[in-house]
Amino acid sequence: MTGILDESRSAGAVGQTEAAFSVTRQSDDRFLGRNIHSGPGRVFGGLLVAQGLAAGGATVRADLAPHSLHAQFLRPADQLMPLDYIVERIKDGRGFATRLVRVQQEGRLAALLMLSFAAESRGPYRNPLPPMAPAPDACPTLEAWLNDVGQHYPGLSEVLRGRDHPLDIRPVSAPSRLDMHGSRDASLSFWFRPLVAGRADRLARCCALAYASDRFVMTTAALTELARFVAGELMTATLDHSLRIHAEPPEGWLFFRTDNPVAGAGRAFVTGEIWSTDGRLIASVGQEGAIVYRDGVAA
Repeated sequence: MTGILDESRSAGAVGQTEAAFSVTRQSDDRFLGRNIHSGPGRVFGGLLVAQGLAAGGATVRADLAPHSLHAQFLRPADQLMPLDYIVERIKDGRGFATRLVRVQQEGRLAALLMLSFAAESRGPYRNPLPPMAPAPDACPTLEAWLNDVGQHYPGLSEVLRGRDHPLDIRPVSAPSRLDMHGSRDASLSFWFRPLVAGRADRLARCCALAYASDRFVMTTAALTELARFVAGELMTATLDHSLRIHAEPPEGWLFFRTDNPVAGAGRAFVTGEIWSTDGRLIASVGQEGAIVYRDGVAA
């Protein structure tokens, strides 16, 4: 499976985008991942999910495609340390394979991923009506959108900017919809695609999809408390993440809409849908995270 395993090249050679979706094989079921962000801080959860999927996918037959991913984040992973991915082969059947991936740093468990892969077979087909959205070319770049946000709400753009990611993002949600005093509409919409085009390998595109499926998800839950979020009075941390891939991700643009239907007891649940430009539902996302006031009791 080309584009996923990097047997000899360093992360610097493949660049930030390739490094985010690549792992280096150490043995049959052990892989090494590299961080793409420098300096102190915790590793972006989408990176753990993408690289864990790359590791697990490298141990299954080529005719099996990922369709289900469940991740439990157990402790923050350190950006300054390498990432070890240990794959356990739970099941190898004719039509399905299951893998458990342990993400470790210096022997300490950072995350667990349960992955399922399936062979394509014939069955009923149904696709819901896609949402209405402007074309990606009609939407601003993320940098232009953040600058616009900064004009409306100084300080918010820097909080939302965070770190650089290997994604071309075109926000659909207008900055004027954001309300520093709390929005009732806790949802975000944006187009995305990997910065490096031409990823013909199916598993590589699924890894890019997995990475993007964690972008702005818990941010959606903070929209109802933006003033406290910007002031650093609201803490968020992802607890678990699920991704169900309904169809093979195409090359090019994908539309991602996130919604936060419920929050309480220091936790928030966010759902997401990822659509292709031709109106197919490619993937569904579910994520629960801790969201607590800093003067409260952390989860």
